[in-house]
Amino acid sequence: MPNKTTMTISHQAFEKMYPNADTIVVFSHGFIGSPNQFEEMAELAYQNGCSVLSLLLPGHGGQAKDFRTFGLDDWERHLEHELRRVSASYEHIILVGHSIGGLLCLNAALDKNPKIKAVLLISSPLKLRYSPKPLLIGMRLHLFPKRTNELLDAYRKSSSITGASMFHYLFWRKQVTDMYRLMAKTKANLPAVRVPTTVIYSTKDETVSPKSAALFRNGLTNTDVNIIALHASHHAFYPAEERAVIHQELLRLIFSIRRMPKRTM
Repeated sequence: MPNKTTMTISHQAFEKMYPNADTIVVFSHGFIGSPNQFEEMAELAYQNGCSVLSLLLPGHGGQAKDFRTFGLDDWERHLEHELRRVSASYEHIILVGHSIGGLLCLNAALDKNPKIKAVLLISSPLKLRYSPKPLLIGMRLHLFPKRTNELLDAYRKSSSITGASMFHYLFWRKQVTDMYRLMAKTKANLPAVRVPTTVIYSTKDETVSPKSAALFRNGLTNTDVNIIALHASHHAFYPAEERAVIHQELLRLIFSIRRMPKRTM
């Protein structure tokens, strides 16, 4: 049997359609992220009567050199295209995004699509935290590819760019600039958000500053906002007890939408 730490991880978009469902949960990963990050949440939503779609953003799922040819405009267009596609079949859409995937989802909710009923942001940045921890995690992954533990395995699963290292950021200037551009755009758009929004952040996140939560709270002035703090999670690693908190919030959104009165024509 091959060692699981040396097996190639496939990063592909996936969808699973629940028969006769009126609700679909659409998941978007973030910068160099992967659809695989949402496997547990997608299965949870499916087991509770929802169809699910986990996206692979353009430029992801391949080699580090290929990532350079795509950027924010491509990511936004891809999400918009997929939302138009599923809007034709579902009455309710819940958007779930990790990191800048959450920012993409929040901005997509501004197009006044009445079928988007809720947005769930997980570790989404409006302000970054500058610390050596991302570099140290990246070095451990790059220098010790066979080393395994729960945290390192989570980061391997959540990165869809083959051969990516901190060195490649030197060649991803456009993509890094796009990340900052998306954060600035989202800050400016917060007062225009009308869709109920849940923000889940971790005080130990090595990439996202906890100050992002306050920026969301103060900026989302025209909708219902729910802020949930985690205290043991990292940017892409969530221990079991805090994954349960995230899962419970997803279920709450699903059940609240089912209690919504049907619109009359």
